[in-house]
Amino acid sequence: SRTVAALAVSVAQVMGLAREDVEEAAYLHDIGMAVLRDELLNRRGALSAAEQETVIKHPETGAKLLSDARIQPSVRDTVLYHHENYDGSGYPLGLAREAIPLPARIIRVVDSLEAMTAARPYRKKVLSREEALSELRNKAGKLYDPQVVAALEKALQQADEEKRGPATP
Repeated sequence: SRTVAALAVSVAQVMGLAREDVEEAAYLHDIGMAVLRDELLNRRGALSAAEQETVIKHPETGAKLLSDARIQPSVRDTVLYHHENYDGSGYPLGLAREAIPLPARIIRVVDSLEAMTAARPYRKKVLSREEALSELRNKAGKLYDPQVVAALEKALQQADEEKRGPATP
């Protein structure tokens, strides 16, 4: 969650949003996974249909936990909608485009990048950052908001430039 939160904040800032608009939700976006059994989360093989359904419910579970904890409604909604796809094919409600809050669209993109580039028990291949960015670009307009994908690329470029330091003549 730290990686997703840090990058989500950078993307939000590129897009003109304040840190607080995304940071808390980015840290909490997968809180609904906490109720799942470890064996389910760490399984190497395919999940059964019932197990997939349980995993797909994690945004709703997370939003319910946050409602019970009296977390800000905007944070709860971002957690609830972070698996909505830009074209309306996501879950839990099938929202599309601007009906999905921008912080949720940001977390959708950043979380996907992190998932593609980090080792997971269920994934055979970890993608390089460039391979993952290519995948995000290819699915921009379908799964991902194209403006968020562009902002992610800009945020990563800015971070790379900061790491390199000032150019020397």
